Amino acid sequence: MYGGAIVDSSTWGSGKGGKVTIKAGDMLLDGHGYSLAVNGVSLTTGIYSEAVFGATGDGNNLDITVLNSLSVRDMAEIGSATDRSSGNSGRIAVKAQDILIDGHGELDFTGIFSATIYGSGNANEFLLWQGDRFRF
Repeated sequence: MYGGAIVDSSTWGSGKGGKVTIKAGDMLLDGHGYSLAVNGVSLTTGIYSEAVFGATGDGNNLDITVLNSLSVRDMAEIGSATDRSSGNSGRIAVKAQDILIDGHGELDFTGIFSATIYGSGNANEFLLWQGDRFRF
């Protein structure tokens, strides 16, 4: 995925966001320094399940299993957050043999996150399983 591609199952209301399950041999998320603003939310290339802008429903889980290499580069993100809402973020579970997170010197965030951003909802757990190497 690159150049602004997004998988997003966030909730903007009272319902729960959708669960995202991805299984791959190798996975590359490369933002190429590209960011998109949607209704005041800044998104870059990535995979998201969030509770945003006044949502009372919770985000759902992100389950990502990569058999070999997972690369998150240049402002790309895997994220679950509660952003200006009372809903809670979902759990993130990432399993990969080799994980690389490389921001290429960008000032903006590159990586994997679970967060509460200006809201009363709670961030959820973040589970990371890695086999041989973790590089950043």
